[in-house]
Amino acid sequence: MSRRDQSKPNNVAAVKPSVAFHMIRHAESNNNKVYYDAKNLFRFGASDHDEEGFQQYVDAHRKADPPLSPLGLSQAECLAENYLVTALLKHQASLPLRILCSPMLRTILTIRPTIERLILSSLREEGSNGTSSSSSASCNNGYNHKRRPLRHKIHIIIVSFYHEIEGCHTKGRPEPGMSPNEIRKCMFQNIFGTNNDDDDVDEEKIKIDQSDIDDIVTFEFVGFGDQPTDGWYAHGSGHESRIDAEARSAKYCLWLSEYLDNLMFSPSINKNDDDDLFDVGCLVPGEEKEDQHDKFLPILRRRRTVLAIGHGDFMSVVLKRLVGGYVGDGGRVVERLGLPHRTAFAHYNTGVTELEYFGHSRFIVMTTNVTPHIPPEKYRELRSGGTLRDGWAFTVPPIPDITVEIEVINDNNDDNDIHNHIQEQRTALKALYLSSSLLSEEIMGTSDKCIVGGNSDSRRFVVKRGFQILAVSTYSERTGQMTDVAIRPTAATVPETLLGAIRGFARSRTSSMTGNECHMYLSVRPRTAKDINIFKQMGFSKSQQDDKRTNGSNQAIMTTAL
Repeated sequence: MSRRDQSKPNNVAAVKPSVAFHMIRHAESNNNKVYYDAKNLFRFGASDHDEEGFQQYVDAHRKADPPLSPLGLSQAECLAENYLVTALLKHQASLPLRILCSPMLRTILTIRPTIERLILSSLREEGSNGTSSSSSASCNNGYNHKRRPLRHKIHIIIVSFYHEIEGCHTKGRPEPGMSPNEIRKCMFQNIFGTNNDDDDVDEEKIKIDQSDIDDIVTFEFVGFGDQPTDGWYAHGSGHESRIDAEARSAKYCLWLSEYLDNLMFSPSINKNDDDDLFDVGCLVPGEEKEDQHDKFLPILRRRRTVLAIGHGDFMSVVLKRLVGGYVGDGGRVVERLGLPHRTAFAHYNTGVTELEYFGHSRFIVMTTNVTPHIPPEKYRELRSGGTLRDGWAFTVPPIPDITVEIEVINDNNDDNDIHNHIQEQRTALKALYLSSSLLSEEIMGTSDKCIVGGNSDSRRFVVKRGFQILAVSTYSERTGQMTDVAIRPTAATVPETLLGAIRGFARSRTSSMTGNECHMYLSVRPRTAKDINIFKQMGFSKSQQDDKRTNGSNQAIMTTAL
């Protein structure tokens, strides 16, 4: 598709149904607390920090697959009681609610209070009604919305490759992680034998067996081994690198898109039951009175909803891909060894990021890192894990080295052949900081003898720090001129780096030439007095033949020896 075709606006009148997709970080784990305590105890990040003491403390207390901390248990209960069960499940989401979940213990324990409450309340509801019902109920405003059966309320998908970066290891030694059987047992262990003492739900005695749970909650395991006793990290190699985590995030995002597309477009899912999949922007009678900002009030039409219970660092990597899409060879959204990613997304423990999914990998981010279940007066008591003091600065990578790329420019090699993110930055850099004008062949008065090999005489030099473009310039072998020079003002050593790269290239191309004076100097034409000073600092001086070459132009020609 051409750029012109891509620029055409979408049909704004088209119906655009969407699925509500909520990403939720797990509640505080013991490891979160270990790192937070170690950071404070050993002044990590300060000039006098005790790095050895920090690492020893972490090694002594960190677990491969930790449970929740006491604060984390309170956060998980708060998430269930104040939002997921009492608001989202009761008033906003259609059933069954789909939950994608990491296989790690802290995510299982984060969602477990929600599952427990739903199971107990569902059984009590069935008991009070005498039987489950799928009959239709008319709302007061006249809109007929089908009621869901009381059973099969939640479908849980444990995705083995949705775990946290680094994997499951103890000091680099891989641990197998929980198996499907162990995950099931962990999810429901508080239900059997202890529910009669659960004062949070009801004092009524309820007899529960596994068949009751299986009727309400269905399980699916993705990416596990063939045996139900195999742990999710049974084939792990130890400490996962961030580069490997990037590859895993690509796998997860592809799987996620396929899963959500199937949820939207599969005939088996939508054949008789698609009243919860609609264009939210198109109102039906009665919805004009709803407050779309209130996540706790009942709504007329419940939404098809998917939750993803995950981990702060990996959620950030996934969100970069969902937001940035595919840019060149990884482009701006992918971490590479020695190259920084530009953006990270911080989340509180149990922080929620809400997206809308429109099919075919199209997302809109609606809110990020909100905690609707925690009232402001409880922030100090219950919120954790979402500030720089909690260590999020670790996502900022070291500053990489400066490199120079050289690109051939000719009629068959236009801007479409370079990575889009480089082209965009180069265009922006020239728009802001262009320091030179074009010199024509006639003004330079040079000959074609300076061309050495190849069909093109022009090269584009791009100075980069990671994915960040610091300077650009075009150099012509035929004229010896530098044009389209643009340099970021704060890049202190970059002008010398750029000039050195061009000078080295020019020398290498003319080293075999004898008997002429071609390429004895580099030439540039500054645009303003300020630009003249820039090139003076780079070693350029006003040409002795300036008046002849400029033909009366106000723009000076400056040169420097090779």
